[in-house]
Amino acid sequence: TPGTTEIVNGRNVWDARAVLFGDALVGGPFTINSPTSIEVPVPANASGTVTISLLTRAGMSTPVP
Repeated sequence: TPGTTEIVNGRNVWDARAVLFGDALVGGPFTINSPTSIEVPVPANASGTVTISLLTRAGMSTPVP
């Protein structure tokens, strides 16, 4: 839901520089709960079911099959 906070879990998510909700880009910094958990605000233009991708120093995340 736009305007809420989404918790993103995964290996090394603390290193996220940006998060994509579909085509909607959210830049950091983000609230780091742990090395494997961050809090990201959901952008206003995110709607429906979207893929969440992270950009880190190592590059873009790969989607889960």
